[in-house]
Amino acid sequence: ANVAAGEGEGSTGIDAAIAAMGGGSGKEDAHPERRMKALHLAFEERMLPVMKEDFPGLKLRQYKDKIFQLWKKSPENPMNMIEASQKK
Repeated sequence: ANVAAGEGEGSTGIDAAIAAMGGGSGKEDAHPERRMKALHLAFEERMLPVMKEDFPGLKLRQYKDKIFQLWKKSPENPMNMIEASQKK
């Protein structure tokens, strides 16, 4: 099979490769900016009903622009987390 003789307790070549690359260790993400698009979409989905209540009658693009302005300052934005950690 594709299992080396010296490998322990059912690990496969893929498992060993992931472990060797440091993946799946549960440590903090070294590149949070890669998750930024998904985080922004989640933030937008959560904020859209709030913005519609606070500013009724705007067009969708106007709501999204306001939400983006909030996103740029939000502590949920990974780029703000990076800047905050660099200032310390």
